[in-house]
Amino acid sequence: MLIPFILEKAVSLHADREAVVCGKHRFTYRDFARRVHGLSGFLHAQGVGKGDCVAILHQNSHEFLEAYFAVAGIGAILNPLNTRLSPRELSSILDDSEAGTLLAASRFTDKVAALAELGSRIQRVIWTGEGQRSSPFQSFDYEEVLSRGSAPPAPPEMEDDHVAQLYYTSGTTGVPKGVMLSHRNVCVHALATIAELQITDR
Repeated sequence: MLIPFILEKAVSLHADREAVVCGKHRFTYRDFARRVHGLSGFLHAQGVGKGDCVAILHQNSHEFLEAYFAVAGIGAILNPLNTRLSPRELSSILDDSEAGTLLAASRFTDKVAALAELGSRIQRVIWTGEGQRSSPFQSFDYEEVLSRGSAPPAPPEMEDDHVAQLYYTSGTTGVPKGVMLSHRNVCVHALATIAELQITDR
C-alpha cells in the first residue's frame, strides 16, 4: 500500500465530506486533494522527483498535511524538522538528508536565514503564512504555488518498501541519525490505529 492511495480512496468515497479543519480553514476531501496536487505539481516542475528529499520546518497544520501527501505522491521523501532545534543542528540534518527544498512557516524566518549563513545546501524555500520572509534562497509563496493549479504528475513506479519519510533522532547522546519509514510502515501504522481506536467513516 502506498500513501497516495489513502487520499485517492478518500476522495473516491467521500469527495464532498469535510476532511480537514485547521483554524479558520475547512476543506472537503476534493478541495484538500486539489491543494495536494497543486503542491506536487509545483515540486515536480522544480525537478523534485523520486528519491529526492523535501524538508519541512512547520507547526502542525493543514500545510503540513498537504506536504505529507504531496511529497509522497511524487515518490520523494519528506524530512520533518524539529522546530526547537538550533540552526546549526538543523543545518547538520539538512546536509545529511541532502534536502534541496524546504517548506517553512514564516515564523521561522530567522532560522532559515541562519541556515544560509551556515552554508546550507537548500536551493529553494516555500513559505507559508504572513510576515517578512527575507531569505537568500530562491523563495516562493505557498498559496501562490497552489493557485497556479499545476496538474499533478503521473505517480512514479514505487514499491511499498520505498522510503516515504525520514526522521532524525539521537536519544540522549550522539548526533541525530536518520530513521527511514517506508510507505508500508506508514500505512500499516494507520490501519493499526484505526483498528485500535475503532475509527469508522463517521
